[in-house]
Amino acid sequence: MKSPFLMRRLCWVAAMMVVLSGLLVVNGCGTVGESSDEVRIRHDRVMNNNLGRIQDDIDAALLLDRPSRLSEQPVR
Repeated sequence: MKSPFLMRRLCWVAAMMVVLSGLLVVNGCGTVGESSDEVRIRHDRVMNNNLGRIQDDIDAALLLDRPSRLSEQPVR
């Protein structure tokens, strides 16, 4: 049988998790100063930026980002 102290602590942690989860659901991702459309636009902008940086990293790792010979100052 588990000790009463351990059971109380477990119940307290579970109650706090429920409260924090409820606050997350109620508040959502938006803030008081942003509408849901502004939040969506901001999230889209962040995702596009992140995907572009991931593509740049992949190109650099595969050495696909070298300039072509058509550039004004070719790199050798």
